Amino acid sequence: MSVPILQKALEQYALRPSEGQLTFDALPHVEAVVEPKVATPESEELEIPSHSSSSVPTPQDLAKELYNIPEFADLGPLFRSSKPIELTEAETEYVVTCTKHVFAEHIVLQGFDEEYPMENFEITASDMIAKVAVSDFGSAWEHIGDHAELKGSFALRYKSLVEGVAAVIDNLGMQPCGNTAVPEPKAKAHVLFLSGVFVGGIKALVKSRILLDDQSGGMILQMAVRSESDDVSQMIMDCIR
Repeated sequence: MSVPILQKALEQYALRPSEGQLTFDALPHVEAVVEPKVATPESEELEIPSHSSSSVPTPQDLAKELYNIPEFADLGPLFRSSKPIELTEAETEYVVTCTKHVFAEHIVLQGFDEEYPMENFEITASDMIAKVAVSDFGSAWEHIGDHAELKGSFALRYKSLVEGVAAVIDNLGMQPCGNTAVPEPKAKAHVLFLSGVFVGGIKALVKSRILLDDQSGGMILQMAVRSESDDVSQMIMDCIR
């Protein structure tokens, strides 16, 4: 665990410490932060975010806000919070969002009381996974073992390898490891490593290969999941739809 991650974990732990001795296992899992893309001269189509990074609430901010609500006092430590989900069409004059806050045995939906029509949203297994990176994926893969390993093959409808890889990352809700998040230009296949921690502290890893299928015009996803629980491995496998 790096020093910055340890510092963030201690800060979040201090908001709602657990009983007993302070150990690494007692610390909350700190998710990897994905930096927003900024426009460059070579890529004018990328948009500069309209808000500064300082305006984005940190996990500590969200946890502190929830912990200050008396009705949530018995829910225990906050495991993770999702990004705000827009529940209104992009062209509407008003914007309504919903944030999913996951605790060990509860989910809190933070939104607004509105009478206008809203978009539907889902709660899936990927909402229960914190994007926690591992420094050495190969060692972590061997260490976790194959006692709860599942393998599967899926046909994907995406035409672009970049689009397909991004969709797999998004559907699983896990953290890419070893610079595998983006395939090489003009590549016909790509290997993607993902890691995360399921609610309850259950570690999970995914080793996948995504390749273009010239016959169907789509692509094939070959995926292996290893975790510390058979049920978690199955839920992660079921995230691919």
